[in-house]
Amino acid sequence: MSAALARPSLTPTLRVNTTRAEPADVVRRLRALEEELRGKAPAAAAMPPAETAATALGAPLISADAAGAVPEAVSAGAIDSGGAETLQRAAEAPAAAASGPLPRPPRLHPRVPGTVVLSGSGPRAVDYESGMPEAVVNRYAAEAILKGAHVFAPGLLAASPGIAPGTRVAVSAALERAPPGARAKGQASGSTSGGSGAGGPPSRRLVVGISRGAAVGADGAVPLAWARQRKARAPAATPAAAPSDAAAPASEHNGSSTPSDCDSSTTHSTRSGGSSSDSDRSSTHAEHTSLIGGPGGDANFPGGDADGPGGDASLPGQRVYLGVALAEAGRKAMFRAERGRVLSMVDRVYDVPSCNGLLRGEVVLQALPSIIAAQALAPAPGATVLDMCAAPGGKTAALAGLVGPSGRVVALDRTHAKIQEIMSLARDLDLEGVVEAYKADATEAAAAGPVGGAEAGGAAAAAAAGGSGAAAEAAAEASDGLEEAEAEAEAASGEAEAAAAAASAAAAPAAAAASARRLTPPLGPPPYPPGSFRYIMLDPPCSALGLRPRLLHSWTLPQLRALAQYQRSLLHTAVSLLAPGGELLYSTCTLSPAENEANVAWALDRFPALRLLPAEPLLGLRGLTGADPHTGERWLSEEEADLVQRFDPGWLLPGRRMAPGGLPPDLGTAEAEAEAEAGVEGEGDDVMGFFVARFRKVA
Repeated sequence: MSAALARPSLTPTLRVNTTRAEPADVVRRLRALEEELRGKAPAAAAMPPAETAATALGAPLISADAAGAVPEAVSAGAIDSGGAETLQRAAEAPAAAASGPLPRPPRLHPRVPGTVVLSGSGPRAVDYESGMPEAVVNRYAAEAILKGAHVFAPGLLAASPGIAPGTRVAVSAALERAPPGARAKGQASGSTSGGSGAGGPPSRRLVVGISRGAAVGADGAVPLAWARQRKARAPAATPAAAPSDAAAPASEHNGSSTPSDCDSSTTHSTRSGGSSSDSDRSSTHAEHTSLIGGPGGDANFPGGDADGPGGDASLPGQRVYLGVALAEAGRKAMFRAERGRVLSMVDRVYDVPSCNGLLRGEVVLQALPSIIAAQALAPAPGATVLDMCAAPGGKTAALAGLVGPSGRVVALDRTHAKIQEIMSLARDLDLEGVVEAYKADATEAAAAGPVGGAEAGGAAAAAAAGGSGAAAEAAAEASDGLEEAEAEAEAASGEAEAAAAAASAAAAPAAAAASARRLTPPLGPPPYPPGSFRYIMLDPPCSALGLRPRLLHSWTLPQLRALAQYQRSLLHTAVSLLAPGGELLYSTCTLSPAENEANVAWALDRFPALRLLPAEPLLGLRGLTGADPHTGERWLSEEEADLVQRFDPGWLLPGRRMAPGGLPPDLGTAEAEAEAEAGVEGEGDDVMGFFVARFRKVA
């Protein structure tokens, strides 16, 4: 499982905007474009670096997950005048195609309507030439690169001297670590709340330790910031003392935002990145070189021994190698730049389709389980739907397509930036006449009123969820930290630049057009009376432990439980707002049972009017049964587990849901029937971690 989380999905999916395009036509055009680009690959390899970069894929088609909490779907950037920034796979590195079979062509998913499956490949062996210059990036940039992005200025940390435009550069990533001698902190900054705030043990702060602009030595070593500070402070004749947390610079441009605990309660996957102590750091990074395909102790890289000392430097064996890139500028210019692409990847460990501006407005890159979540709610045409935690807007847009121009989707989220993101995607898909978005705390979206014998409203919801105010506050802070991490991940992958430009250009005229096209009057901002909605989508802030690729996780069990309490307050509000006979879809992008099965069980026990329905189309695994081994809190019964679906990376989906022997026989296309006859299983089964449950309120 942890190995799968460290790798990118090799079957990304596109959701077709059926208000503008036909799925079969999209597949035909993608295949034609792929053949055209494949035929141009040798010519592209012979181009000068600047021209190659202009025709290569610049950034992911849609904000690549992510992440971070990567957004599930973001509007694509504009197509350039030549239309070349499209479905290019390794046109810059034709040797990649010769190393194995070509990926399968784009095709329709046989079970999920309006969904196109793409294919990637990897891991591949990359030729890191002896003495090759190196560039070191932060973790967020690394995760974007694994999904097809290039290197943008905010993600670059260090580089070898002497790099000039067109220089071939080995690209590696430095993961966060605890500074030597760092004190445990009761409140850690970043994407999770501190241990004490969430009722857990103290956390050690994790940092990359590499200051932006640092030089990579001839042996591949990069000096760490605290080592230089320690030498500067220490008397010449006196050994330097171990630094405290203050020794690590506050602005390292490292993207680090998650704390790490070293005790037994830490939910920490060493195989998916990051060690819980200095003593196990070497084995962690050695495993990464196996999972991702880096050189590790390869003789081509002096100092590549992962077991060597590294307290004062980041060594090659401790980093994750991602491939080879061409420099877009000289070394000084790369670090002076605040934005823009600085390195273009030409030979990757993982070759994943990444298409900037591909069929803009007609397709959205969206994870398969996320597409399934919107389809499982299945709102009727003309219905009004509430999307309680809507950003970045992928499911909002999918729901808008289902309800049609006579329907309405009310989207809520907690910041103006998120609301702008939701509406930007709606404009790209020509759905702004159906979507209305408001900045609001979704826990306070229900006006005061009875719900299952309790009162609605934010404070009442938190109390009903069984969590203290401190726990809810800690969970909300954790959610805010995840939002900050998403923003930094976007900057590191260069996606924020294209999104901001597109949003700025389209905002004013699109707002007027949306008002003219709206067929139903706006509902207006919350609070709303109890029972106001027939359909509700609740995809709450979560620990995002299912996002891929993710090279570091450091949530603690107490933090996960605090976050689950916050999600219960959202569930309480959702049940209040749900009309009798209405349906609620609850989903997360995490593998944590506390946020998934335990929350479903809590809702069923807390609200007798709720019933579980099959979350169809059922492609995932069944839910977990039993109880939490630490708290004894129940998960699901055998019958309940059959109605939800859990998507676990590393597991093939057909085991429970697909027909024996392959795909169902009534797939509608000769190609799909031929695949079924051949026993091909699991279209799009290389998925992110996700959970889906569907409820009905019977009274």
